[in-house]
Amino acid sequence: MKLLKKIVFIVIGLIALIAIGLYLFLKVRESRSKNSLVHRESEYVMKIAVDNILTDIAWNAILNPGYYSGTDSTQRVKDGLGKRTDWGVSIPSSVYLFSLKNDTNVWYAWLTVEDQSKLHLFASDLLGKESADIEEENELWWIRGNDDKVVMLGDSKNVLVALSTDKTDKKERMLGIWKQQATSMTAIKTLTDFKFESSGDVQWMQRGKKVVGSLSFAKGMISGDLSVSNSLLRLPKEAKVRELPASNVLNIYCQADIRPLLEKYRASLLRYNVPVDTLNNYYGGYLDLQWRTGEVLQTDSIIAYDYDENFNPIEKAELREEQVPNIVFTCIASPHLAGYLPEKMFYKFNKVIQGNQISLSTASNVKNEYAYLSSDRAFLFSYVRHDDAKRYLGWIPQLDKIEKMEISGRGTGSSNRFDMEVELNEKSIHALYQFFN
Repeated sequence: MKLLKKIVFIVIGLIALIAIGLYLFLKVRESRSKNSLVHRESEYVMKIAVDNILTDIAWNAILNPGYYSGTDSTQRVKDGLGKRTDWGVSIPSSVYLFSLKNDTNVWYAWLTVEDQSKLHLFASDLLGKESADIEEENELWWIRGNDDKVVMLGDSKNVLVALSTDKTDKKERMLGIWKQQATSMTAIKTLTDFKFESSGDVQWMQRGKKVVGSLSFAKGMISGDLSVSNSLLRLPKEAKVRELPASNVLNIYCQADIRPLLEKYRASLLRYNVPVDTLNNYYGGYLDLQWRTGEVLQTDSIIAYDYDENFNPIEKAELREEQVPNIVFTCIASPHLAGYLPEKMFYKFNKVIQGNQISLSTASNVKNEYAYLSSDRAFLFSYVRHDDAKRYLGWIPQLDKIEKMEISGRGTGSSNRFDMEVELNEKSIHALYQFFN
């Protein structure tokens, strides 16, 4: 019995030592990561807590070995970045990305190179290139993806990575940052405008805290929050919104003052014949959209051609039946604004005017009378998984993994606050691993 107690105490002691050692190791890495370099004039900075995410996934894998060791899941990882585990760069506890004021579509990351040849191999694999595609000039090397959305510029010591959604050439901009690194790059801990205080796995912030947001990944759940200045879209603290059916596939409503938004993009809207002044004067500040379950059968006439005995084309009208989603759009506005709303956008819409309420619906004779309730949520986006969504939106990546999604928004003085929750199918599996595998 004494021997058994000794063994138990030794095992517990070893586990405690390992836990303390791991804790101290992660703390040291987090402290060092605050020396990561970002641009002094950064307009936005994003923090990705790499160690926290990987630690959570590791614990989740221990608790769910069957899911993580599954053949299909393992193969998917091997087919992705997992096929090369040594990237040739030093990944800190937290990776910091930055974006510049006149270049906010691009996120940059400055990383330390550990092995340039391994980094070249990784970059070639990632971008679907050959090693010969890496351009070299003196000590600098350069590689870009086919669409210029991922670009790398580096030498044997450092690499500057650019990530964006646009396809514009970034070489000159990156060379500008590179040549001025001695004066323009500084440790993130020296920038007092960017202090990350929440515990989110991914956090981002605009200089002056005009925009502050975060994302957190848990078991079967993704949560997020976003605070933005209300200089363009003004949500009230208390709103009057319609009580839409919870059985709908999708519910969206928004009560907001959109006049600043219309003024900012006035020139662009006018190019598309959007009546900005009319909207300013007659839009009532509320709209909602419902995607109801079930489909609607619409009949439309199309022009077809037949040929007579001399092969001359003969025009004829044919009726075509088509199943379309059951959509209802409603807004509060002056009735004469209805004339600006099109009756065909993707599908044919039926227009109904009841007082100051204008409705467009793919079905005819729809019930669309719901009580207005007081709510602190002036904005709502609520989606529930349904076969109808899969039928029409199946092209959206990973949509089938989302069970439920809700984004709500409210006014909070000089800013708008948005909160998000996404529930995934597998309730016990880490959301990030589940979502991307």
